[in-house]
Amino acid sequence: MEYLNFLGTYFAAYPYILMLLAFFLLLFLFPIPEELILFTGGLLSAGHGQMVWLPTLICGIFGVFYTDYWFFILAKLFGQNFLKNRIVRKFFSEKKQEEALHLVFKYGVWAVFIVRFIPGGIRNPVFFICGLSKIKSRNFIIASLSGATIVAQFSFWLGYFLHDTIQSPEILFDNIKQNFQLGLGIIVLLFLLFLLVKKIFQKLRE
Repeated sequence: MEYLNFLGTYFAAYPYILMLLAFFLLLFLFPIPEELILFTGGLLSAGHGQMVWLPTLICGIFGVFYTDYWFFILAKLFGQNFLKNRIVRKFFSEKKQEEALHLVFKYGVWAVFIVRFIPGGIRNPVFFICGLSKIKSRNFIIASLSGATIVAQFSFWLGYFLHDTIQSPEILFDNIKQNFQLGLGIIVLLFLLFLLVKKIFQKLRE
C-alpha cells in the first residue's frame, strides 16, 4: 500500500513520466485511450508550477507519434504475418482493415493526418496499412507529427483547465448535470426535427 502511495505521489510530481509509460503500454495493444492519457497528463500538470506542463505536453505529442510509427514499422518488418496473431486480429478486424484500406487508397499519406479526427478505432489499422503500402517513412513521420501536435493538445488542455473544477466534486457534479440536461434537450429537438423533415419528404413523394 505504501508503495502504491509512493507511485501515486511520484507520478503526480512527474506526469511526463506517467505519460511515456502509458503510451509505452499502448505499443503492446493495451486498451488505454490516448485521450485519457493526455487528459490525465494535463490534469496533473495543472497542479504543479515550474513549467511542468511543457515537458508533459511534449511527451504526450511524442507518445502519440511513436505509437503511430510503431504500427507503421511493424507492417514494414513483418507485413501480413503480423495480422495472423489471434490477439492482433481482435484489434485489427477485417471491417477496420477495409475501412483503413479505403482511407489510404483515397487519401494516401494524408489518411494518417485525417484519421486523427475520425472516431471508431481505425487509427492503428490505417497506420499499419500505410506500412504495407509504398508510403515513405519521411512522409508518414511528417503527417503523423502534424496530426499528433494538433489533436494531442485538445485532450491535454481540457484536463489542464478542468483541474480546478475537478478538485471540487460538487461543482463537477453540477456541471455534468447541466451539460447532460442541455445535451438531452438538444437531442430531443433534433429528433423532433428529424421526424418533421421525414414527414415533409414523405408528403412530397406522395
